Amino acid sequence: MKLAHYCIYAAQRLIKPPKFFANQVPNSHPTLHAKALASEKTSIIGSHNLIATGVRFGTAEISLERREADFANTVRSLILREVT
Repeated sequence: MKLAHYCIYAAQRLIKPPKFFANQVPNSHPTLHAKALASEKTSIIGSHNLIATGVRFGTAEISLERREADFANTVRSLILREVT
């Protein structure tokens, strides 16, 4: 794990409740750096950074946009289940 990532991770462990990390993939497994956004009608899932500074690193990124209300609501439900 890179030092910067480790520092951010350690700081998050101090401020978030333990159940937030309950389903974390062990370090021995390959990781997926993904994001998900969802509204009532559209969702975006992928690894792409959604701010310009993230894009400037030049890493290979991909995202899927799906404009379907049922799928977007499923994504929203999954996000809310993980953060509440």
